[in-house]
Amino acid sequence: MTNADRGRGLSPVVEPDRPWLPAPDFSFAVGPTPPRALKDYRGRRIVLVVLYSLPGSRPRLQELAGAYDVLTTLGVEVIAVPTDGAADAVKRLGPEPRILFPVVTEGAPAILATYRLFGTAPHAEFLVDRQGYLRARWLAERGATREVNALLAEIQQLNEERTVAPAPDEHVH
Repeated sequence: MTNADRGRGLSPVVEPDRPWLPAPDFSFAVGPTPPRALKDYRGRRIVLVVLYSLPGSRPRLQELAGAYDVLTTLGVEVIAVPTDGAADAVKRLGPEPRILFPVVTEGAPAILATYRLFGTAPHAEFLVDRQGYLRARWLAERGATREVNALLAEIQQLNEERTVAPAPDEHVH
């Protein structure tokens, strides 16, 4: 069984003290800023990778934008990846609500090719712990919604964990 097969079994709920699946690393850029990589957040931030499609994901992106100050206070960075890979992704989101988290404008096709192995819903969210392990996965299928408070509870679970596994080896796609 491959990691992708096993990863499709991840739920929206963090399994306490049990990191086992290294999150596939990726590089991305946001507008004219220098390229970054998922691994740059290791040891520093929890990351919520959000694969979104418009217009269906707009309400969820609004929720995440509204909670962004709380998310950052809890040590989380959100990385939004448009499923259409549009280079003008930020512009297509429009002025309201203000999206302050990174929206990928370069690198989306490679990210999608990898993270779609874990699920192909139009909207998907992947929670990556500070050590670089994929810990939870939520797929918005058939109109499913998820309360922001449920996400915050999973983040709090990760914040309460002590480091139980070393950072994963490099795994780049």
